[in-house]
Amino acid sequence: MVRRRYGRSSLGCLVSMAFAAAVIKRRILAFADSIGLPEAARHVHVKRGQKMISIWAEYYDNIELPGIVREIHFNPQASGPF
Repeated sequence: MVRRRYGRSSLGCLVSMAFAAAVIKRRILAFADSIGLPEAARHVHVKRGQKMISIWAEYYDNIELPGIVREIHFNPQASGPF
């Protein structure tokens, strides 16, 4: 006998993946605020593949030294197995 599959388990998996990504992103944003990163650093990207997760951001910050102001490009990123 063949049972019909209605996709409930797939929907549950999708919801749990979305929830996990939201929690990871919220924790990263809270950390960025706590160490005083610029507003542009709050644009964090999270990409989850089948077995890997990647997190990255891209922003510029000004470094002020006596007589010199430099704009530095930062691109922190991390990836690993999920």
